[in-house]
Amino acid sequence: VGSLRVSLQGVTPSFEQHHISCISSFFFLRTATDPAVYSTSGTSRPMKFIHMIRTAKQKWNSLVTKQLRKVGIFKRLNISFLVLLLISALFLTFFSFFQYSREINLNLTRYTSMLVQNTRLKIQDTMEEYENMALNFYNDSRIIRAISENSTLPETRSPGQEQLFQTNTFLIENRLYSLRQNKKHIVNIQFVTPSLL
Repeated sequence: VGSLRVSLQGVTPSFEQHHISCISSFFFLRTATDPAVYSTSGTSRPMKFIHMIRTAKQKWNSLVTKQLRKVGIFKRLNISFLVLLLISALFLTFFSFFQYSREINLNLTRYTSMLVQNTRLKIQDTMEEYENMALNFYNDSRIIRAISENSTLPETRSPGQEQLFQTNTFLIENRLYSLRQNKKHIVNIQFVTPSLL
């Protein structure tokens, strides 16, 4: 900025010097406080970048405004409403789809877990029932005695021995048949005895 000098008539040189110094001080204060007034040599790089962004934004806004003004107001309104409806419909559709998918997967996981747990408990109860049946069969002293007596009889038996064998066999078969009653899952029953019997 060049120096400002104005010749004043009827004014003493000291007053003129004071007046010039006041004007210079005012210009310095305005340059320091107003961001729009600055010299090119003191401009920082961020200020240039911000200025470029503002300029590009203004050009873009003016271009969009010119293009929109070529279209009628009713067409612009219709297009705007259609775009808003389309965006909202797409958002709600995808949001609902993902929400329902997550809920369905969560419910399926819970249902499968409960089903497996119930099946495990049912199998455990059934196996305990069959185990109790087997224990009751082997803990019956009459059955064990009948098996022991039949295992000690020879192959060629006397009439008395044959009668004892048939009695013991009937007792064992009757007990095995009673185990199958009202048990639809039992198809065949076999009992195992130690070799000493």
